[in-house]
Amino acid sequence: AVDKKIKPVGFTPNQQLDVEVVTEAVDALDDMTVKYPQTQVAEFGFKKMEENTGGYTEVVGWDKKGIMKSRIVINEDLGYDKWKEVGKKATDANWHYAGSDENPIASTVYHEFGHAINNTARSAGYHIKEMDIEDELFDYWNNYEFPLQEKDIDDYVRNMLTSKTTIGVKRTPEQIRALTPNATSQIINLRYSDWKRANLSGYSMTGNGSSFVDAEEALAEAFDVVERLGNDAPDPAKLLYNMMIE
Repeated sequence: AVDKKIKPVGFTPNQQLDVEVVTEAVDALDDMTVKYPQTQVAEFGFKKMEENTGGYTEVVGWDKKGIMKSRIVINEDLGYDKWKEVGKKATDANWHYAGSDENPIASTVYHEFGHAINNTARSAGYHIKEMDIEDELFDYWNNYEFPLQEKDIDDYVRNMLTSKTTIGVKRTPEQIRALTPNATSQIINLRYSDWKRANLSGYSMTGNGSSFVDAEEALAEAFDVVERLGNDAPDPAKLLYNMMIE
């Protein structure tokens, strides 16, 4: 059973909650509160929200030590079959990591609990920012994923010779010579951005197709997938998970 100190939100007779949904959600929360007892979850329950929203987490106060308390709320309008449908669409679109649709309610609770962990950590003085995440990801990528070859630079320069500027004018020889010294950094930026989009969930980024990390969502997404898949989770997600719990 969930910690008795956690205040229920909803659970009223007129909500007509899906028993399977409630069971999976409560079991998932129970697992997390036992595993991470230092995380301050003060309230948990169900409320109405938009169909494509699984849940949300918000700060509802502070304890005597100044540590944030969180409220986790799950969408009450999605029955079990609808959860599976919405979860599959999100996973197929790479909005969430692979496997999230297999247990979408538990996955949502894990994600929201990740936010609660960050709330607790931030109020204790440990705030992971976008630049912290980018530094960790770039170091990993640069060490393990990026073998830059001379051919890459040659191909980049050759592309500059045949491509046009943003206003549709073919580049002059002077423009090409000016761009060539920056070929390595340009390739690095492009490949690193492509790698992030391919290896992080869409929800981890600041927008659809973006290459910029959203720190809060990237950490919550990483927490979810590592809790679900353990060592089989993607390496970048494990990297962010370790930043959270170490």
